[in-house]
Amino acid sequence: MLMAQFHTHIAHITEDMHTGFLKRSILQERDVLLSIAGTLGKTGIVHKTDLPLNTNQAIAFVRLLSQNISEIFIKHAIDCPALQEWLLGQTKVTSIPNLTLEIVSNCPIPLPPLPEQRRIVACIESLFQKLEEAQEKLQAVVDGFESRKAAILHKAFTGELTAKWRETHGVGMESWASNVLGAYLGPQETKKPTSGCFRYIDIDSIDNQRQVVREPKTIAAKDAPSRASRGLQPNDVVFSMVRPYLKNIAYIDESLADCIASTGFYVCRCKRGLLPAYLYSFLQWDVSINYFMQYMKGDNSPSIRKNDLLGMPVHIPGVCEQIQIADALDILLRKERQAKSIAEAALGQVGLMKKAILARAFRGELGTNDPAEENAAGLWGGDVRKHSKRGSA
Repeated sequence: MLMAQFHTHIAHITEDMHTGFLKRSILQERDVLLSIAGTLGKTGIVHKTDLPLNTNQAIAFVRLLSQNISEIFIKHAIDCPALQEWLLGQTKVTSIPNLTLEIVSNCPIPLPPLPEQRRIVACIESLFQKLEEAQEKLQAVVDGFESRKAAILHKAFTGELTAKWRETHGVGMESWASNVLGAYLGPQETKKPTSGCFRYIDIDSIDNQRQVVREPKTIAAKDAPSRASRGLQPNDVVFSMVRPYLKNIAYIDESLADCIASTGFYVCRCKRGLLPAYLYSFLQWDVSINYFMQYMKGDNSPSIRKNDLLGMPVHIPGVCEQIQIADALDILLRKERQAKSIAEAALGQVGLMKKAILARAFRGELGTNDPAEENAAGLWGGDVRKHSKRGSA
């Protein structure tokens, strides 16, 4: 176990100095900082470029007694899971969680010879660098999702995505009909809750990152909001007229067809000639959103009117090509969402992987030991001069 290998304490490696807990303390280069109030256990190192710098009582510091102790090694040691667990286990519970300077000074710390300290630091930093490079690439996948989705939608609704299909089937872009959106939509249905409870979809019910209904609200009919009056059917597409740039859009499937929607939505019910799946993606296209935004009115809740939506000019392909576009979008966007989800999950593991590296490092499992080196058998030993004072702020 790691704790059995600790052979010294923070007080033993800290330079003598006279400080007061409530005084602001002037820091020096190489001081290792430790948060001891509020958010506990966070660490840092003072570099020459940071100076002049001082702290308050929420930060303790370890001022190393000699150049033969690596400040980076000490920081990593304090960051390792076993030592963090020890520190948090000593927490004094008050209105603000805190650690006393006495606790910090008694904190067990590993101290191998300086060459081993340096090898451990080099190994940790190398592994951390690889993790951070991977983290940057994963973050780029997450951050780039919206731009990749926008590019795919643009190709779909300008005809590029199905260019080969048209060539194969002898169809040209002249087959795309120009009209207004309202020509393809039927009237909205008015439906009021009558008795018992009903399921209600308002704008807060929409996940506008994925354009789906999160969870309808169950409300007693007697408590129904005045806006609860839009009837729904399978294959309807709901589009929020309030702040359209937020893309509160959703496709209504069989599981949601019994719900009542808010009048904040326009419920698009497609007539013959327009596929709901095609319209669902078309309304998410930035070109569509930008068109609506020019008609927004109102300061607090900028909205568009029904006629703004119905009057939008559209260029619509035939139904067979709409099917090709909708199917291609389903495959392409599903792959993009999966890639984003995998990247997000991997990003969530980076912190755990860093902790695992530190845990292995301070169990002597990174292969840094040199058998020929003095004191290699008792890696965490060595004579360390004991000091009774410690740095604090």
